[in-house]
Amino acid sequence: MRKSTRVSRVLLSLYLAWGSTIFTAAFAGQGYGGENLKSPNWDRHLALGAVSMPDVRREASRMIDLTLTGSESELLDEMNELATMSGWAQPEAEAVIYEFIRQLRPLPPYSVNQAVVDFVVNYQPQVLVPHEESMSMGVPLFPIRAAAAGLVNQWTREQAEMDARILLVKRPSELLAAYADSADPNNRAGIESSLADADPAHLDYLLQLGLPLLAEYPGLTSLLGKAAIVTGNVQSISEVIALGSGYQVVDLSRSLKQGFSSDELAFVLLETLESAPQSNASVVLAELAPFSIQEAGVGETLLSKLNDPVLGSSVALSLATWGSV
Repeated sequence: MRKSTRVSRVLLSLYLAWGSTIFTAAFAGQGYGGENLKSPNWDRHLALGAVSMPDVRREASRMIDLTLTGSESELLDEMNELATMSGWAQPEAEAVIYEFIRQLRPLPPYSVNQAVVDFVVNYQPQVLVPHEESMSMGVPLFPIRAAAAGLVNQWTREQAEMDARILLVKRPSELLAAYADSADPNNRAGIESSLADADPAHLDYLLQLGLPLLAEYPGLTSLLGKAAIVTGNVQSISEVIALGSGYQVVDLSRSLKQGFSSDELAFVLLETLESAPQSNASVVLAELAPFSIQEAGVGETLLSKLNDPVLGSSVALSLATWGSV
């Protein structure tokens, strides 16, 4: 940055800091709900007035260039300079960091080293403006940590998807293990996304390996359910429902109502009533019966289970809709 530009920014920063000091004093000693929360230290309009978006975008783009050329030490120096507000007005420095995170989103996962990721994830915003519903509570003008967390979540999903595409083809058993062992919803979502355009033959093999594991690893229900849906194989879907458990069975049953015909839903319903645990059967009955009850064999099967002590009430409700859907 040119020396004259730095000097002008320092002068602007001092002037605005003086204004923000007066603003902070006006709120000193005020609390919020008895909690020890930080007070605002900037007026929102003053802070935004200190930000030149063309300069912000230009500086953030320069940092992206450093990222793409592998100039990691220079990039970290730049980040630390922004953190200390050296030559920058406080709001503008944080605007640059926020814009840098935004410009990182289209890049491949973890395009910057871990030190840069740690910097933005752990950054403590200094520019706090009044909350819209509580003027005594300060909130970041630029939610840098939230944006950084969102970026990490995005990259986690994208990296998991890329890894899963390879494992599905080469080592599907490892894919099942990675999904079963993961507690990270972003990691699981990425693995599930990898199935959307996968080769049906690979998905069939994944199902062949995974279905016998469902009793021991019920967390696989969602993954195998999505694999079965992509293949369009209603027999596989029925097997996942019969062997799976938990809220994933509910999600799987609901997702079938889009993309499958009424006769296919009837097949799944009848198979479930025949072979699935009653807890799963009651879920599928509630979700699919209203959309398949007019198909051959469904009404008769439901009538035969009307006196079932567990399913009877759900059956009665489904029969009450006969002819109304």
